[in-house]
Amino acid sequence: MHDISTSYILISDLNVGIKAWRHLLLDWTEKNLNELVFVRASGITSLNMLELTEGFVTHKWNDEEMVEFKERTDFSVYFEQKGTIIRNKSNKKASLHFDQDNSIFTMVVWDPRAFPRCLSLINLSTTNRRLREQYTNEINPGRIKIFFDRDSAVILIGEIRIEFSTDAPLFYGKAPTEIRTIGPVTIDAFCTWSYEVSRKIIVEDIHTPCLTLAQYCKTTFPKAELDSFSCEDEINERTLQILSSWDLDLFKEKEFEFPAESKNIKNLASQYCKKNHLCTIGYEWDGNLIIKTKNYGEVESEFRFSDCWQSDYHCINYILVSCFKVGIQSLRHLINTWIQGELYELIFVRASVVTGLNMSEVTEGFRSNVWNDEDMIEFKERTDFSVYFEQKGTIIFSKSYGKASLHFDQDNSIFTMVVWDTGALLGCRHSFPEIQTLFLTN
Repeated sequence: MHDISTSYILISDLNVGIKAWRHLLLDWTEKNLNELVFVRASGITSLNMLELTEGFVTHKWNDEEMVEFKERTDFSVYFEQKGTIIRNKSNKKASLHFDQDNSIFTMVVWDPRAFPRCLSLINLSTTNRRLREQYTNEINPGRIKIFFDRDSAVILIGEIRIEFSTDAPLFYGKAPTEIRTIGPVTIDAFCTWSYEVSRKIIVEDIHTPCLTLAQYCKTTFPKAELDSFSCEDEINERTLQILSSWDLDLFKEKEFEFPAESKNIKNLASQYCKKNHLCTIGYEWDGNLIIKTKNYGEVESEFRFSDCWQSDYHCINYILVSCFKVGIQSLRHLINTWIQGELYELIFVRASVVTGLNMSEVTEGFRSNVWNDEDMIEFKERTDFSVYFEQKGTIIFSKSYGKASLHFDQDNSIFTMVVWDTGALLGCRHSFPEIQTLFLTN
């Protein structure tokens, strides 16, 4: 088999002899199968690994030597299985595995340049359903991410990038179209460029194919992770209807960026803010509103406020945590970050399901005081936060002598932090009533 485009070889219920396997290994070691990624064969009743690898450059598995491939989540099961390492003439590495109990032989090519770099991963043959499922149940194609804006929609599946766009470059003139199929998606489209891992497709409906492909990949590859969904700029009514009918909570993280005066997409974003564990809201200088949400599943120990600012930086005015237990160390880390001046535009933090909180323990080591109306008189006219002025609370100071107050409603298990000396724009401060209506009420 000397076809350099061969990436996957799957054999079902056929007892392949050792000579055939040695011929395959020889082809790969001689660099005749440069694009090979994975070989799997069932029905292998007996296989002597020493006899198979005789004459080739091989050695036992070594974690230190293979550590560069540990993050290959698509083949993590084989990293754990270990195996026999084999090298080709370019010193690239593959591993051989024989599961005697299940009569399965596997060859995994670890060289990063041998990753699946074509859409064959998506356009799997459906002629042998059982064989396909044996393969797809084991392979993770990588994290799935979707990016929407007004004129384009991009889906990333591991290293594969497909962009659907309504905007054809001018030098193409009137773009000729043809029927194209990608997985379950059949569209009348024009492809402006196509590389091993990237395609740009000119098509009228740019958003539906992305969501359809994401759902298909998650169904076909159970180990695939719907990582993130991002929607930037205002979108039309039709796309909004599509998003409203789709469960975006299948994605671990979501981001919406749109003009602050937009109503429809703001309402859509608020639905996910209320349902998700973590939500950040920020007003940008250009008048856009950025809302990010994240779910943590069932593992409460994973939660940390730093997720708000460790990803791509954006202005953070409001942080909302709901239906998720927040520990004291997370709260202290948040407060300390504000004290150090890193969250100078922060206005408000609210966390529900906070139980048994000792405020003295929270503020230990920080400069803090019991509430004093005289010290806080300058903020009495802040009508947006008048309820917190009346509640009093514990005053805490930043390094630049900014003031915030900490409040704990023990009856309702709610922790609140109000930043009175915030560096946020005036319009952001006055947006609290809307934030409260959209994101804090059922």
